[in-house]
Amino acid sequence: MKALKIKFGLFSLLMVFGVSVFLTSCEQDAIIPGTDESVDGVLPRLAQEQLDLSIANWNELFGYSVKAVSYEVIGEAISASKAETLISEITATSNYIPTGDFQNPSTITVKKFEDMADTEITSRIGDLVTERIKPGQTEVKIKWTLNGEPFYSTAIVDETGIVYDNMIFSTVIIDNEEGPAEHANTPPEDAEVPGMERGWEYEGWKRRVWKAKWLWGSTRGKGYTHSGVWCYNGTRYSQYDYLGTSGWFDVGDQETRARYRSHPNNVLYYQYKWGWSAAGSVSYNSSNFSISTSGPGSQKTGSGFQGMSCSGYF
Repeated sequence: MKALKIKFGLFSLLMVFGVSVFLTSCEQDAIIPGTDESVDGVLPRLAQEQLDLSIANWNELFGYSVKAVSYEVIGEAISASKAETLISEITATSNYIPTGDFQNPSTITVKKFEDMADTEITSRIGDLVTERIKPGQTEVKIKWTLNGEPFYSTAIVDETGIVYDNMIFSTVIIDNEEGPAEHANTPPEDAEVPGMERGWEYEGWKRRVWKAKWLWGSTRGKGYTHSGVWCYNGTRYSQYDYLGTSGWFDVGDQETRARYRSHPNNVLYYQYKWGWSAAGSVSYNSSNFSISTSGPGSQKTGSGFQGMSCSGYF
């Protein structure tokens, strides 16, 4: 089947930018469910939307030395044998992957797998795409330029959207805003509960400490701290304090941790640290309470302090 080639004109780019601004400014905790609608019977509509937004967002946020140009849809559905071939193509050491400080976008460039210090990148991506690439999906070639010189990445898509692409999946839009604290009057199941012979009151809070977005704008991961105190007549009983964390990162790695710290007042005071990586790995060292990231692609670490008492959260 003849390949369908799609390029951005000025009008379509402006339209994509407008949609991008709207989507990236809104909270999106899940990818919109896929539909069977397709473009010219070849490209699923959701996949096209995510491709268009990813290209527009890349060029707006990171398009200094590396720019996204166009994409070409290979119209035939992927067969079982073709799926095996694509896995080999995507993991070839001649492929490119983004690298640099994504909090300083002008530093973003690309390197070939074979030029990366991360020697496990090929096997890590191989394990990932082996699970995700299936017969019946569609192959898309994305054209990029590095300082004007073209190179290509292979994207796999289906009715759920983009299944994988080395460039897009290694890139994250960083959301630096912490979420508001959410009051929780019910203790977690694993919290220690005092005897109910007294009129105990539980004061609990859940707070988002980090958030990351896919390159097309929807939420890719979040991390939370959970804390709670048991109070009687306005007095906190520290033996019943609760402290925990939770987090998730779609197609990547993350760690979110917290530990108690001392405070001169009668409060629950703690330190939290977190880290995530889109294409590399994240390590937690319990001995010195540190989190580190390694590898290419978007990655970030952060930390902070929080506290609470019987009178509320601070």
